[in-house]
Parts: sequence; C-alpha cells; structure tokens
Amino acid sequence: MNALLIYPQFPDTYWSFKHALSFQGKRAAQPPLGLMTVAALLPAGWPKRLIDTNVERLTDADLAWADVAMIGGMHAQQEHLIAIVERCRARGLRTVVGGPITSSMPASASSRSTAPATWIARCALPMPRRGSA
Repeated sequence: MNALLIYPQFPDTYWSFKHALSFQGKRAAQPPLGLMTVAALLPAGWPKRLIDTNVERLTDADLAWADVAMIGGMHAQQEHLIAIVERCRARGLRTVVGGPITSSMPASASSRSTAPATWIARCALPMPRRGSA
C-alpha cells in the first residue's frame, strides 16, 4: 500500500516564522516529526512518501501514486489541512487525519476523512504487547 504522509502548510502567522526563517537559512520551522514517527511504524513493505507543504508542493502525481493519504497537523494548520483532505476525497483517495488537530476540530471538519486516526493505530500498525518494553 503506497502511503503518502502530508504535513499541511502553516498560515503566515506567528506559527510559520515565515519572515524569520531566511535569516537562519531555513525553509521551515517545524519538521513533521509526528508523521515521521507514523512512517516508521507503518509496515516495512509499504512504500512511503512524505510531503511537507511548507517546503514543497503537493502535486496531482503525488496523489495519484498514493493508496492512502495520512495527514497530521496542529490547529494553526486547520485551513490547509481541510483543503488537502477535500482534494484527496475529490480523487476518492482514502484519508486518515491525525495529530493534535483531531482533538480540536469540529466534528463536521474531521468527518471529511475516511478513517479516524485511531483506525490506523488499531488495524494497520503493529502494537506492542502489554508488558513488553
């Protein structure tokens, strides 16, 4: 299963640090650590791609390649996250939304994804056994 992990763009606010990044030679302030962790937990046989839309465009070719889109972010990224989910859904692409945003989004917005984040954790990811380190 081709897994496309997508990190939404931060708006031009305090959270984006857009105007300060160039002073440090950086393109983004906050790497998508949560999505990288999810990628590491996915089955080894699944091809994976990570798109941080703060530094690169999400293309139609990326979406055509994917069997599932996994999107995670924070509340500040909500507007772009919803736009990405709607773009995926228009293509009929299975979507999973996770991260801190899922606890702060209204039900009407989070229902746009095809599966809640807990589905992927319970059904697709190897879970540690109770008592294992």
